[in-house]
Formats: sequence, structure tokens, C-alpha cells
Amino acid sequence: MKTTHFHLALWRSISLAILFGVACQSMAWADPPGAAYIFPAGGQRGTKVNVRVGGYCLHGECPFEMTGPGIKTSEKITEMETLWFEGPVIPQPASQRKEDYPRDHAGWIDIAADAALGIRRWQVWTSQGAAPSMKFIVGELPEVIEQEVEGHSPAVEVKLPVTINGRIFPREDSDEWSFSAQAGQIISCQVAAMLLGSPLEAHLEIVDQQGVRLAESNIPQGRDPSLTFSVPKNGTYRVRITDINFNGLQDYVYRLTLTTAPQISWIYPLGGNPGKLTSFELGVAGRKVQTAEVALVADAATQAALEAGPLDVPQVFTIQGEATPAVLMELDSLTEFVEEKKTESGASLPAVFNGRIRQPGEVDEWSFLAEKGDEWEFELRAAHLGSSLDGVLSVVDAQGKALGRAEGQSDSSEARLKFKAAATGTFTLKVEDQFRSRGGPDFAYRVRATKPAGPTFDLQLPADGLSLERSQSVKLKIDIVRRGYTGPIELLMPGLPAGVTLSGEKIAANKTNTQLTLTTAADAPLGVVRVPLQAGAEMDGKEVVRTATLPAARGETVVDSLLVGVAIPTPFKVVGEYVSTYAARGSVHVRKYRLERAGFQGPLTVRLADRQARHLQGVKGPTITVPADAEEFEYPVYLPPYMEIGRTSRSVVMAIGEVEDESGKKHKVSFSSQNQNEQIVILVDPGMLSMTSDQSSVMVTPGGQAQVTIRLERAKEVRLPVKLELVAPHDCGISAQPVSMAANQRQATLTLTFGPQPFAPAQPLLLRATAMREGHPVVAEIPLEMVVEGK
Repeated sequence: MKTTHFHLALWRSISLAILFGVACQSMAWADPPGAAYIFPAGGQRGTKVNVRVGGYCLHGECPFEMTGPGIKTSEKITEMETLWFEGPVIPQPASQRKEDYPRDHAGWIDIAADAALGIRRWQVWTSQGAAPSMKFIVGELPEVIEQEVEGHSPAVEVKLPVTINGRIFPREDSDEWSFSAQAGQIISCQVAAMLLGSPLEAHLEIVDQQGVRLAESNIPQGRDPSLTFSVPKNGTYRVRITDINFNGLQDYVYRLTLTTAPQISWIYPLGGNPGKLTSFELGVAGRKVQTAEVALVADAATQAALEAGPLDVPQVFTIQGEATPAVLMELDSLTEFVEEKKTESGASLPAVFNGRIRQPGEVDEWSFLAEKGDEWEFELRAAHLGSSLDGVLSVVDAQGKALGRAEGQSDSSEARLKFKAAATGTFTLKVEDQFRSRGGPDFAYRVRATKPAGPTFDLQLPADGLSLERSQSVKLKIDIVRRGYTGPIELLMPGLPAGVTLSGEKIAANKTNTQLTLTTAADAPLGVVRVPLQAGAEMDGKEVVRTATLPAARGETVVDSLLVGVAIPTPFKVVGEYVSTYAARGSVHVRKYRLERAGFQGPLTVRLADRQARHLQGVKGPTITVPADAEEFEYPVYLPPYMEIGRTSRSVVMAIGEVEDESGKKHKVSFSSQNQNEQIVILVDPGMLSMTSDQSSVMVTPGGQAQVTIRLERAKEVRLPVKLELVAPHDCGISAQPVSMAANQRQATLTLTFGPQPFAPAQPLLLRATAMREGHPVVAEIPLEMVVEGK
């Protein structure tokens, strides 16, 4: 398993576990904030970017922050109209899965012209806690932002080089971008999605003007795809991006970079000594393998930093007069050996061995000298340097007897092997891939051979956002990776807010995990503060302290603290008894609820919750106000006419109110519960209105008209007047006057009028029939395709 894939999976699982733990340990009706996406998910330095932030339980507005120099942001993000496309109907059983519905918030990010390139983290918080951070990328190329519309839109033309910001939204969506290219040009396409934490598993393909596929990306496990395309002739081409699982939603954000600049897909060796002229072999996408001799950076600051161990430094190469994007290389002060020039007599250690598994099944052998009693540690450095190698290390003596073996562990660390020489002599270190079917020029590695550093340990942050409610406790599971140290360890969180205490921080000898408990007093000051998570131990009479960091991609700014939010509890809650009822699609169902106010006397706003038990699948509900003196309320939900008959719809409501703290300051708090007693549980029945037409499409004629005849079937409950109308985008140049149908009328004709420059929307238009029954609409719909003559 590659480091990048593991870090993404680890981050998702840990974040969910932490948030779940908070919810379970605090009041059952707490609604801590959450972040789902930022769009666009990056920006060019030297520009100001307006962003759309998707979040849960942010209640109108909340603070907004991004780490790192060269960045300014709006102090707050403010709720705006949420862009939502329903997409295709999800059939059972997929429609029964849980789904969240983040709300869009507006903010901005101002990126300085000299801001460092790469990943930054942004974070939000409210009076009910702090959300874990998410990622944003600072880039250097011109940027384009997708103008999203419902349905499939025509390919949008872009000019290379460019970084495109888009979303695969709704489900089963695909985006197309067109560009002009000259014969012989090499176009590189690189996606950043998983790198951002997006759920998008992207697939790329290049098509020509006739739609013929000319190239497509492979599907790299756990990594974002790239694609290199050699242009066969002058013309216009399109790059299409989709999700390999045909999924899509608001948070399926991506950045797609298209450029003709040479892109280094692999490099060998993966590093070297500072200041020393080193020959590198470069795999350049779509081009012949290149070689370059460069001296890696060797300034005084770098030399000083190397005393603490190897460093990653950016290196730019020039290929046929063109500069490549910076590639991270590893610098080390140890003697460097390269496979092609290795000595057969045995190398003296410490040293760094540079090699490659060029062919499937290949095993590299490195001879080294050791005196009896010598101890050495061999550390494989490959995957985190961008190599495809899943390496295995082993040591044998002169007779070939195995003396030790190691491979990467489940915590994503690469192979690390300790060896003690039982006699003086020459020994052999072997390097191979875990799978004998793999190998190639990108399977490079570095093995760092050093004296064992002595017993130590490491720990990672479980998350960087934590919500602590007053008068409640939160449990956090913390894992320790022991590297030879077996003694007791004590966990510390210096700088915790007043009124927050820590227990369970002592980890006994040999134990690798503990459960921290943070308890918040009833009068703990509200607000957020950044605190580190540290682990201390006594080693050789000295106190050693390790600070936890978040798992990070190579070159990413290290996060070494948590944003801890002391939250005000929600006093009220919405309660109900379990009720399951049948309701017709295309109608409104009303559910009655009670309020337990627990002393709260103010009005409440009630709406559909941001986090739902299942796909809403088009279910809608209004925002209503419950008066201050009300102990009960009714909430209506509308079931769309296209819902799948027989499915069970489960909707969750959210109540929002303002409470005052002891200083008189007001805070917005909310309650939502996915307990089935509080869900609106509906078994979907056939609609009470049914509409058909012999015409599924209409030819659009500029300045002309067309007629569509429909037939209507009614249940006895809706033998009422019906309004027949066309539902179309207001700017498409297609309109129709509504038609009133009498209570027993079964057929009607709607006349469509086309403006002088009408166009066919990407999505079909709708013919809608509506009857009003007991103050609520009963609806039937059918789609109507618009066809433009000659297209």
C-alpha cells in the first residue's frame, strides 16, 4: 500500500472516528460543525479567489482561517444559495444509504504573488466546536473555474497551460474541456482530487472532434491519475473527466492541469549529496528518457538542517530549453552509492544505497562490511519519494544464510531492518518488491544505512479539529508507534482552555495505545484555541518530548496542533414517536413533533437537517419558525413525483435557536437526530396524478410555436382543478402560458412559444400538472426533450 493512499484512508477513517466519538460522548443532540469541500479547491498565486465552502451546522456564518504565509482570507464565510443538482434517480438499495447535504457559504482567499506553492489547510468553527481542516492548493498557472449547470454542458474551451477547477456533480456527471493543439505537441494532464481529500476517483480520456477516443488514463490505486497525449495533427481536442464508479456530488472537486511543459514522471536516483554534481536520469512523460547533471542545493541553511537528517528540497530541470515543474529531491550528508557504480568488495557504512527494481522479479544486492558486534539499521526510502516500489529488505551472510527480513507495516511506514553482525565479514543487503510481477524505471529506492538511533517512538494527530461541550467528556483513542522504546509514556496537551482537564494520559510500558478523556467544566470559557498533542518519556536520564503531527503528503506544510473548541450545549430537542406511513409521490406529507425546551424560551427555526439518514432523493421541506411559546409543531415534506415506488424515505429535521451565555452573548445552536423516532418515515406509494403524452420531444423553431397534448389520470382524491404548465429555465427562450383543466378534464394541450434565439437546455424541460388538495400541492411531471433543427 502506497504512503499517499494510506494517508488519505487513514485521515478519513480517523476523522470519522473522532467525530463519532465526540458525538457519542457528548450530549446526544449536539451538532458540531463540519466541512465538506471548498470550490474552487485552489488558486493561482497573485490572485484573489472567491470560494464556495460547503459545510454542516454552520448556521448562517462562521469564522474561516487558512494556514501559512502569503495568504489572506475573509474573516468569515456567509451562507449563500446552495447550488444543488439532483441528478439521476438512485434505485434501491443504493437509495437507502446515508447522505449529507452541506450548505454553500461565500468567502474569499487572497494569494500573494510570492506565496509558496503547494497545499494549505483551511478550517472553520462555530459556538458548537471546531471542524477538522481541509486542503487548498496554491498553483502557478492561469486558472479556470467551471460554470456549473444542470445536465451535460458542451465542452468549454481553455487555453494551455491552465489549471481547471471543476466538480463531478451531480452523480454520473462528466466534464469536458476543449483545447487547440499542434501536431507533435505533447500534452500532459494531471488530476488533483484524492490529494485534496476529494472522494473523486477520476478517469481521464482524450477525444478528437468526432468523439473518437485517442488516449485514456490508467487507474492508479489510491492515487490521482495522469495522462500524456501526443498530438497527431493540428486541431481541437477534448479532455473528459469522470468518476470511475459513476458517482458524483458537491464534494467531488478536482483540479485538472493541462500543459505542454515537460513533466517528470520518475527520476533516478531519488536524491544525492548537497553541492555535488550528480547525474540524473529523468522519465519525461511522452518523451525520450533524458539525462541531466546538476548540483543540488548546498547553502549554509541547508547544510545546517542536514545535521538533523535528510531533507526534501525542490529541484527544477531544463529539458530542451523548457523548465520543468519543481521536483522534490532528497538531500543527505552520508556517502552515496549508485547501483550502476557499486563496488563488489563491500561498502563501508554509514551510507545511502541508490538503486532500482528495473524488471519484475529482480532482486538487488548490496555488499557491505561489518565488524563483529556492529549494529546497523537499514531504512528503505521509496514510496514517500514518489516511487512505485513496495519494498522488502533482507540481509544474508557470505553463505547466503538469511539473517533478517523486513517489509512495510500497516501504519504505512516503509521497510526498516535492524542488523547485528555475529562475526566480522562481508554481508549482503537485498532489496526487492513485495510482488515479483512488478518492476520498472519508476521502482527506484534509497536505503539509508546508519547506526541505530536508539529507542524512540512516534505519534500522529488523530485529527486537527475537536469539539468539547461544556459539562461533557470526549474520548480520543491515541496510538503510539514504538521504535525500540518500551518504557512508560505520558501524553500532554499544554495550553488546554481553562476548565478542560485531561485524564488517561499515562501509557504503561510496552502498551501502544491509550484512550484520552477530556472533560469540560460547566463554566469553561467558550471559544477555540490551538494546542499541541505531545508525548513525553524519560530516556537515559533525559526527558524526551515528541509532538504529534497530521499525516501529510510530501512537501505539504506540517500541522502539529489541534484547534480545540469549547462548545455551548443545545438545551432543546425535537422528539417524536416512531411512525411509519404510506404517502403518494408527488404529494406533501406532514409529521407532528414535540419540543423538549429544557428552559429555552425562544423561537426556533426548523428545516431539513444538513446530515440525513438516507438519500433525500428530491424530498424537499420548507424553513419554518416555531413560536417561543409552542411545545409542538408540524413539519411538511414534499415527495417528488419521480420517487421510486416502494422505497422507504427517511428524512431528518434540524431545529436552530439562539442561546445566551453568562455574559449575555448570543450563540446559534442546533439539534438534529437520526434516531428513527425522530425521522419522517414514509413508504412511497404511486402518485395520485399520472400524466402521459405521445410526444417525448419537440422541434424548436425560432419565432415559432409547437403544441403538446397530454392525458391525465386522477385518483378520486384529486378530482380537482389542475394547472398544467411548462417548467423551463427562464433564459432559454422557450415559454408557455399555463392551462387550467377542469376537475374531470382528462386531456389538454399546451402551446409552446419560441423566442427569436431559443436554445435547447442540457436537461429536458418538464410538463407539470398541479392540483391543490387541503392546501398542499399534488404533482405529476413528464420530461420533454427540446430538439434544435440541424443539431
